Amino acid sequence: VTYQSGPGPAQLSDLQLNSVGSSTDKFDQASNACPAVTEPLDLVGALNQLEAVEGNVCWRIPAEELPSLNLAVEAGPAAGTVHLSLR
Repeated sequence: VTYQSGPGPAQLSDLQLNSVGSSTDKFDQASNACPAVTEPLDLVGALNQLEAVEGNVCWRIPAEELPSLNLAVEAGPAAGTVHLSLR
């Protein structure tokens, strides 16, 4: 995840990673967590503009959602639109 522009989140933990499929149901780590993740995304600390953080995220998603799945990143208390790039 690379923070591109917009008001920065106070902490990386303010970022909410989730995915949405054709059913429009939202899937995330909070409600669909995998048992264990190697090299998890480190959400401790702050992220300055153009800085990046790397790691793995994992959550369970029904197989029928996979063909239409989109990844989303939402910033918690930041005001306005936050632009992030995912690789």
